[in-house]
Amino acid sequence: MVQRLFRFYVRRFSAPTAVAVVVIAGCHSSAPGALSASCSLNSDCNSPLVCVFSRCHNACVNSGDCPAGERCVPATPQYNVCQLPVESGCDEGGTCVSSEVCGSDGQCRAPCMTAQDCPGANAGGEACLSVAVQTGGTNPVCVVSAAVADDPILIDAGVLTPDGSVLSSGPNGLPSGGPQDAAPGGAEGSLPDGAPSDGAPPVACSANFTISDVTFYGTGSPATGTSPCTSIDITSAAITEPPSTFSSSGSSGAIVFGSSPDLWQTFTAASGSAPTLSFIPSSGAIGVATTLPDVAEAFAEVGLVFEQTSCANASAYEGIEFTLSGDLGGCGLVLLIEDTEGTTASQDSNRGSCTAGAAQCTPPHYVITQQDGGTIQVPFSALTGGSPEAGLDPTAILSVQWVLGVP
Repeated sequence: MVQRLFRFYVRRFSAPTAVAVVVIAGCHSSAPGALSASCSLNSDCNSPLVCVFSRCHNACVNSGDCPAGERCVPATPQYNVCQLPVESGCDEGGTCVSSEVCGSDGQCRAPCMTAQDCPGANAGGEACLSVAVQTGGTNPVCVVSAAVADDPILIDAGVLTPDGSVLSSGPNGLPSGGPQDAAPGGAEGSLPDGAPSDGAPPVACSANFTISDVTFYGTGSPATGTSPCTSIDITSAAITEPPSTFSSSGSSGAIVFGSSPDLWQTFTAASGSAPTLSFIPSSGAIGVATTLPDVAEAFAEVGLVFEQTSCANASAYEGIEFTLSGDLGGCGLVLLIEDTEGTTASQDSNRGSCTAGAAQCTPPHYVITQQDGGTIQVPFSALTGGSPEAGLDPTAILSVQWVLGVP
């Protein structure tokens, strides 16, 4: 049984350590672009750059992955990106990309509820602190120790001395909790339903298994997707199950399943080393191998993201089916299906509709108890625990994710 699967809605926006760069089919005559070049698709950028906010960016896990002085900011459900110099400043009108906040110092920063909403929190590189904003008042934002422009805020907060020495620290290397020690309603550190914690210390686990035959199944209640997430009706129930086709996106290691518009791309993320993926072409199976340390909140995940700017409308089906084979090694496993109501616009500018803030926008989940694997069917109605909507909206699906946690 899963005991500690902590804030999946934060983890899924942590950049995969092996970022999957998908090339979506299309006709583009222009050569791939350099860093900061204008783009509309990943294929418009030189690999391994990714297209976010209509410009080519470097992907990142935290600000340590970025050029000196640049911030690592949330971008999409698949990865964070290094904030470009052209995006770091804001004019007197307070204009920043996406939902970033314009501070009174003319700097654009990612909004947050707690330090865990910031890409570098687990690495000790960021804090969530309230800062004055150009529109008046204050707003909690991610403050980056690696960004020189953020030093005055950290000095005022009593974190740094003027020469850059750390005066105080919390669990993440910077003041704990930011504007508050826990998310409203106790969300910080809360566990999914069906995943009780007995207070015992975490136990390391190693998993080596495959996920195959992923498909929507049964007959649901077809419905029309609602704004702001424009939905595309799924034309084929199969995701990885034949007759779904597949292709590799090259050195990124990503696998793309399906045919347009039903394109699904693999991605990984983890609190430490990302899980190793392998692919068995004959069966379309995705092999997953990972080891989780005996550290509370350790996790690893593999997912399939719907590779469109629209959501997937799977309401014509009853639920999702997949086959697990191999050994979970005692690790807990939870299925998450991300929908528009559990995603903010800052996390996905095209498809996120939750306005409650990242700390309270969470996807519904289902705790998988079959350690011995087999074919598993999960009705959409069985996914619960989301916020602000507890259940899944099957007309507005963004991704399907399997998250491993320490027992």
